Amino acid sequence: MWAYQDAAPALAAILTERGDFEKARDLLEEHIAYSPRASVRLGNLLMDHFKDCQGAEAAFLIGVAAGDAHAKDNLDKLRASPNGAD
Repeated sequence: MWAYQDAAPALAAILTERGDFEKARDLLEEHIAYSPRASVRLGNLLMDHFKDCQGAEAAFLIGVAAGDAHAKDNLDKLRASPNGAD
């Protein structure tokens, strides 16, 4: 699994481009423990296509715990936005 840790976010990007948001979400949720990049892609997907700010916050927090700077930036932006997580 570790050899392909970045494959899930890449495949999720393709699924998202095709409009298959639910499959992309399921894939990222399944692989978030293995790939810090999945946390950012999942958080963005949850915000942009599911309007799930709490889920996005949880995804970004997983990325922050793994040391992902992009997850930290996105979490800060989410929390600063008027519609951000409470």
